[in-house]
Amino acid sequence: MHGKLIRALLSAMLVGSSGFLIGLMYTMEQQRAVTPDPFKIMTTASVSRHMSNMTSNSSSYSESSVNSSLPTPNTTVEAYETFLKYDPKNFSYPADFNLKQAVHDLIDKNNSIPEVHKRIHLHNFEYLHSPEPCTFPRDEKRNRNMLILVKSFAGNFNLRKTQRALLKKTKLLGRTKQVFILGYNATYQDFVDTESRKFKDIIQEDFVDTYLNNTLKTVMAYNWVDTFCRDASILFFVDDDYYVHYDKIFKHIRAVFQQKSTGIFAGTLASRAVPYRRHETVWSLTFDQYPYDYFPPYIGGGAYIVSHDVAHKFAVSFPYVQFLGIDDAYLGIVAKKLDIPPSYNPNFDTAKRTALARECSHSAQELANHQCPIAKRKSEFIHYRRPRKPVSWLDILPVVIFLNLLFMIGVWCSN
Repeated sequence: MHGKLIRALLSAMLVGSSGFLIGLMYTMEQQRAVTPDPFKIMTTASVSRHMSNMTSNSSSYSESSVNSSLPTPNTTVEAYETFLKYDPKNFSYPADFNLKQAVHDLIDKNNSIPEVHKRIHLHNFEYLHSPEPCTFPRDEKRNRNMLILVKSFAGNFNLRKTQRALLKKTKLLGRTKQVFILGYNATYQDFVDTESRKFKDIIQEDFVDTYLNNTLKTVMAYNWVDTFCRDASILFFVDDDYYVHYDKIFKHIRAVFQQKSTGIFAGTLASRAVPYRRHETVWSLTFDQYPYDYFPPYIGGGAYIVSHDVAHKFAVSFPYVQFLGIDDAYLGIVAKKLDIPPSYNPNFDTAKRTALARECSHSAQELANHQCPIAKRKSEFIHYRRPRKPVSWLDILPVVIFLNLLFMIGVWCSN
C-alpha cells in the first residue's frame, strides 16, 4: 500500500515538474521573440537626439546655414540594405586622402598639409568670450594637469553654478581648470556676459546655441585648447547634467595616464551604431550626408577623456573632415581616419552604478544632492532589456534526467 502511494506521488512530481519546465521554456521563448533588441533601441535613440543638418558639398557654414532644416532627400530609401556596408578596412569619408599621414607629417616633420587637399569644413565663427590662457604647474610626467570642459546650453546657469560648486569641494584646484563651452542665444546673452565677467570661465562663439549644434561646440573646444591650453595633459569632456566624483575620477585618470600618457580617447564606447534613416523626420541622415549602414566606433559625448596629443590631432584634422551634426559620431569618424582607436572605460558609463561620472539630472538641486533619476532610469533599462539566453531542450535535459532517476530510486525503494 505504502509502495503504491510513494510511486503515485513520485509520478505526479515527475509529470508536474516536467510540465512546469516545458511551460517555462515556452514562455521565455515567447518573451524573447517579442522583446526588442536593446542595442538597436539605444543606438537609434542616441543617434536621433544628436541629429543636425549637413550639406555634403558645402565648404563653409554660417549661423543661418547651420540651423536650417535638412535638405529633402533625392531618393526614397526602402531599407538599410540600400546604403553602403560599413567596412572598417575600407572606410572612406570626405575629404578622401590619407589624413593620418598628412597629420603625422604636419606634427612630426613640420610639413604643412598640401594645398591640393582643400579644407571642406571651415569653422567661420568668432569668439564672444574666451578665458585667459591656461596656466598649470610644471608637469614633466604629463599625467597631472587636467582641463575640464563642460558642454552647456547658454540658459543653464544653475547647472553651471552646481558644476563649479562640485569642483570647488575637491582638493584638485591647483591641478585643474574648468571651462564651459557655449553657443549664442539672444534671450540669455546679457546674463551670459555678466556670468563670464564674474567667473572668466566661458568659451563662447557666435553660432546659435541649439542642441543640434554640439559638433560646433566640440570643434570650438578643441580649437581653443590647441591655441590657449597646450599645457593641459588631460582633457576631460563632460555635459553639465553629469554628476562627477572629481576626487575619485582624477585619481583614476592619473592611474590611466601613468600607464599610458598618449593616444588616449576613452569613455562609453558605441560599436556598430546605426544612423537614423526615417525620412519623415528632420532627424534623418540621407545617403549623401552619410552613406554607410553603421558608424565607426565612437565615444559617447556625455563624459570622456582625451590625451593632449589626440586633441591636437583632432584640432588640425577638423578642417579636412566633412561636417556631421552628430558630435560624438563625428569624432569617431575623425578618429577612424587618424587610426586612433576609441576605448571603453566603465567609469564614464552612466548605465554602470559604480561609474564615477554619470548623467544625473537637468535639475540643479537634484544634481547638487546627487539625486540622479536619469542614471537610475538608464540602469534599469539596461538591466531590464539585457538579452536572455534562449532556453533549449539541452538546458532542461539534466533536470528531466534527475527527476527520472529520482523516480526510479523511489520505485526501487518501494519494492
